[in-house]
Amino acid sequence: MPSLGREPKAVCDGDTPLTPIAAKEQRKIDKSIKKKYDRFRRRYPEVHGRGLSVRFKDKADFSLR
Repeated sequence: MPSLGREPKAVCDGDTPLTPIAAKEQRKIDKSIKKKYDRFRRRYPEVHGRGLSVRFKDKADFSLR
């Protein structure tokens, strides 16, 4: 009977055997990474469309555009 697919090929890194990541597991990892960066985006929003200006006690101005 012919096989429907091939087994993932294991390779060795030193003494540790490594197998390829399955597509389902890769999607799960990608989703968790995307969630992580979305959380960062909500926590630290970027400033768009306006400059940031800071005035120090010695009357020096510092601005970012």
